[in-house]
Amino acid sequence: IPTVVLLKSLGMARYMAKNMKHIRISDALIKRIQNAPDKVRECFRIASETVAEIKSGGFSGAMISTMGWEDRLQNIIHGI
Repeated sequence: IPTVVLLKSLGMARYMAKNMKHIRISDALIKRIQNAPDKVRECFRIASETVAEIKSGGFSGAMISTMGWEDRLQNIIHGI
């Protein structure tokens, strides 16, 4: 099952890219968050887009790791 981690900040994205080798976060994605005026909103967009890509790739589901933001899960789902 593909897993999508809801990034909470630019710092979290950088940390995960550097220290968690089993998680792939591209430099382009980090730059996208860095350049966004509303970084949290951009992180939600990225999660929604990633789930949509997984769905279009033929997977029938994905696990979304909200990392304590369970109450914001609807923001991702409504963005798909």
